[in-house]
Amino acid sequence: MYFSEKITLRTEVITVDEYGFTSTENVDVEVWADKESAKRTEFYSAHSAGIEVSAVFTVNDYSDQKILIHDSKEYDIIRSYRKGEGEYELTCSDRRV
Repeated sequence: MYFSEKITLRTEVITVDEYGFTSTENVDVEVWADKESAKRTEFYSAHSAGIEVSAVFTVNDYSDQKILIHDSKEYDIIRSYRKGEGEYELTCSDRRV
């Protein structure tokens, strides 16, 4: 694995001020990743559950972020899987706004 794609992993932090108003702050971390296509079984299993798998990324640094950005496109991380020591496979779907 070459980890040749630069991606951004995003966490949305929601805070409530003293007046009860909420605000959302994005905490971004840039990491290197490998992008893969979804495997056939993974694609069809997700599709039968009503989930559209768009891409799969492998990264070394992951801390339970929920959003992934690659080439200005936002994805929801729908599944994270620890492949080996320090490697995580992130299954993503197109982000619905």
